[in-house]
Amino acid sequence: MNSSAFLLVCHGSRSGNYSLQVKNFCASLRKDLCSLGFTFPLFATYLELAQSPLSERIKQLAVNLATNGYDKLYILPLFLLSGYHVVKDIPTEVALAAKDSPLVLEIMPSLGQNPELVTLLRQLYDTEGDCERILLAHGTSLEGGNQELETLAGKLEARLILWGDNFPGLSFSQEGKPIVILPYFLFPGRIIEDIVQQVGQLAEKHPGKVKLLPVLGETPQLGRLLVRQIIQQLGVTSPPTPRGL
Repeated sequence: MNSSAFLLVCHGSRSGNYSLQVKNFCASLRKDLCSLGFTFPLFATYLELAQSPLSERIKQLAVNLATNGYDKLYILPLFLLSGYHVVKDIPTEVALAAKDSPLVLEIMPSLGQNPELVTLLRQLYDTEGDCERILLAHGTSLEGGNQELETLAGKLEARLILWGDNFPGLSFSQEGKPIVILPYFLFPGRIIEDIVQQVGQLAEKHPGKVKLLPVLGETPQLGRLLVRQIIQQLGVTSPPTPRGL
């Protein structure tokens, strides 16, 4: 178990706020894992908008880890939808890196495939009481990819709206319930900045009737979910007793 390390692969954004959020999120994960007795290395990198290809960064990280006695690197795609990035781009880059990697590389199921995610999303909606649920997502051009979002929205009893699909034109139900919008995004980037602005304009027209929930990366529940996913990947049935307890 101590010979393994983890790499979280995020999408990437030109927004400085995005980078800061990813950095803080990873620091929080390390802290939570350490409190449970797990001290293996955990890193994060971006699929896009980086200075070198993902395969090169993975290979360099693997070389550095190997010199410190590690023999396996788990790669966890932090993506909510099984689009091109999860199905094609990341596997391709990992396969390239594996050709010269001194470590065994293993891609974990993406965050969006975690079955606990549905429960987390339900909890976020449930805290808002009786409301009109909106699941706001980016979507994918991958054929049949958005059906995954439709299925998720059905499980949440929410209405799916894809970003750009007449989002400002939200309509209220006949019962006049308040609208609660859950942005199905991990970290704040340019799109979230636009969403916040447009929801703000909508809220001005309908005071007290529209609420935008935080992106998932800003919720403590997501960190706890990932801690469990990482520990389960190691095949540990029960975490060790936290140090000092």
